[in-house]
Amino acid sequence: MRELGNCIEDVVDDFLQYVEQQRGSTPARDNTVEEDDALRLNSLCIEKDELVGIDATSKELVDKLVKESSNKRMIISLVGEGGIGKTTLAKNAYDNEVVEAHFDCRAWITVSQSCDTKTLLGKMMKQIFPDEKDHQRKMERSPGEQVVLLRQHLKRKKYVVVFDDVWRQDFWGVIKQVVPASENQGRIILTTRDASVANAFREASDAHPVQELRPWSEELALTLFCKTAFSRKDIEEQRREELKRLSLEFVSKCQGLPLVIAAIGSLLSRKEKAESVWRNVLDDLHSESMTTYTGTSKIISQLF
Repeated sequence: MRELGNCIEDVVDDFLQYVEQQRGSTPARDNTVEEDDALRLNSLCIEKDELVGIDATSKELVDKLVKESSNKRMIISLVGEGGIGKTTLAKNAYDNEVVEAHFDCRAWITVSQSCDTKTLLGKMMKQIFPDEKDHQRKMERSPGEQVVLLRQHLKRKKYVVVFDDVWRQDFWGVIKQVVPASENQGRIILTTRDASVANAFREASDAHPVQELRPWSEELALTLFCKTAFSRKDIEEQRREELKRLSLEFVSKCQGLPLVIAAIGSLLSRKEKAESVWRNVLDDLHSESMTTYTGTSKIISQLF
């Protein structure tokens, strides 16, 4: 099932890459990058009313961002396998009203495997300089000029930048000139599946907390599963012994990966609350095909 967690993220990323490829033969439309990033976030983030058990972790991350006494640049890495909830945790902290009020400027950059330097700089420019009159002129600058503009601007600001879903160990070499090591409480959050990527960032900052996310306990996993699989009007069905038993089997199968739990729960919420129906879904999950890219695509296609 850990493969399923990785596959869910891969399917979403590859779908967005496919959409980008198809744009070559279609008329351009505004905000395509932002829309793609929003789609990835909506697909990989658990809804706020479904969040259970991460309040303490989220508060800890927010405190690191706003209460750390050092004014030096800090890089915080969230490391864990696909489906563990890295993006959800980072987004929950990024959207926190205390964080929003504390920093002068913020940017959320979805990196993934296919993001090139030009695209990355374009994303940052649009978020760091959103309302300026000469915004379009800045966007037309060369990548080198954009690096200088971003660095000079951020050097004078309290900033927080999230780089979500980083794959390359040399990524720090790509962006280190953009995010200055000033004394203005610059904060960077990195999410990655690969611990070696986080380790490559250690040389960049004296304050470099690495937070490895662990699978959820059975109790927390079951709470999330029930929140996503059952609606408020399903109280009686939730109490039925056969569905309680199957709920535990699903939770066990998901191996504590919240993204997988939420995906399976959402799928079941649209199906009849019948033992035979749920058993068929569980049997599909037990099949080898469900831990492959094709099998995961089948799950995703039923969710959207």
